[in-house]
Amino acid sequence: MSNWGRGVAGAIYLVAIVAAVGTLADSPQVDPLAAALIAISATYFLILIHEVGHAAGVIWLKGRVLMLAVGPIAAQFGPFKLGSAPSLGRDQREVGGFVLATFDGYETTRKDLIVAAAGPVANLLFAAVLGLLLAVLAPATAPPSSVPAIAVQKNATVNAPFRVALPSDAEVVRVLRDERAERQYKHIWWPLIIALIILSLAAGVANLTPYRGSDGDEIRRAVRDMMEARRYRARRDAR
Repeated sequence: MSNWGRGVAGAIYLVAIVAAVGTLADSPQVDPLAAALIAISATYFLILIHEVGHAAGVIWLKGRVLMLAVGPIAAQFGPFKLGSAPSLGRDQREVGGFVLATFDGYETTRKDLIVAAAGPVANLLFAAVLGLLLAVLAPATAPPSSVPAIAVQKNATVNAPFRVALPSDAEVVRVLRDERAERQYKHIWWPLIIALIILSLAAGVANLTPYRGSDGDEIRRAVRDMMEARRYRARRDAR
């Protein structure tokens, strides 16, 4: 289960990276190398969103966040201190970030479930907000592409009709390409938002995949323990 789940999660995010790089590189202002660098930077940003989601779950449950790490950087709280992230094992390094927290009371399976789910939910909510923003800012219809006909007056008097020569295929392609480039230049945020949506959705789904060290595995174990506890109480009350 662990190797299978890890492979599925990796494949999900690999496909998302390729799709995000392709989306960014489709803009005439972004070359493939820049698109790859932007996608990698966005990945660390989304890891931050993910870990902030875990931290928000801890705070909502009246717990205390001791450390929040993203990649090689960690923020320690109480008092605040920024430094390098400690190594907590192979699984945590592969995930790319972690949150250390404590609860003043006792820790329960319900708390584990909420904190584990808060990270992927933060990624999915972030993708939903970006999708809503895209829907609001997108024009109702695409801007019309106007390819004017070329009016040529040959040996005509002032009141004589014009002879209309249709543009060649090459000119049509050139005009459409120029208009598309102009629209993308004016809306450079468009491919960036789409790439962030793709990566954020992938981050949420990949982390929900059950394998050792993933949020999906924590959720699976918490649900299993809660169901076993419910069955135990049912058997106890039936006596």
